[in-house]
Amino acid sequence: VGLLVLMSLSAIWVYDAITQSPFFAIKQVDISGSQRVGEDEVIQLTGVTDQTNLFQINLKTIEQQICCHPWIARASVKRSLFSTLVVTIVEEDPLAIVNIENLTDLIINTQGHPFKEYDPQKDQLNFLPIISGMDLTRAGDAYQFEGPLFNAIMEVLKIKDFGRINTIMGDENIGVTIETQ
Repeated sequence: VGLLVLMSLSAIWVYDAITQSPFFAIKQVDISGSQRVGEDEVIQLTGVTDQTNLFQINLKTIEQQICCHPWIARASVKRSLFSTLVVTIVEEDPLAIVNIENLTDLIINTQGHPFKEYDPQKDQLNFLPIISGMDLTRAGDAYQFEGPLFNAIMEVLKIKDFGRINTIMGDENIGVTIETQ
């Protein structure tokens, strides 16, 4: 019993020594895959400082915090050597801007999922086609676009040699009207 207590106390002491040691403080954060989201913004999303211990953080929690940013689709966080945190980001790939009556414009990704409200000053995506005539439907706990009209519009957007599409207007009764250059 005495040996078990001594081993337990030793394990606790070693754990505390590692997680509280300034030797394992995060001195560098390596970020890759970030184009739209600035490195300072990613570091702020992680919540780490130069005083944060590398072994005291929860990597899954930091990944979830980073993924809360609308432009970030996926994130991977790993420890590297004694003082480096490695963050790998996959950003959303915008496909089009959807104009919904009486609501804000939304940006959809290549899978057709809305991921962010469109802000012309910040986003600067005036090269994307603008889709109108679509409505959001509730699927579970999220809103998305679906139906034959939306599927037809997505098929048109997947055609590579179609040229630059300015606007796509969808109507359940008429069909799809496309304006190109």
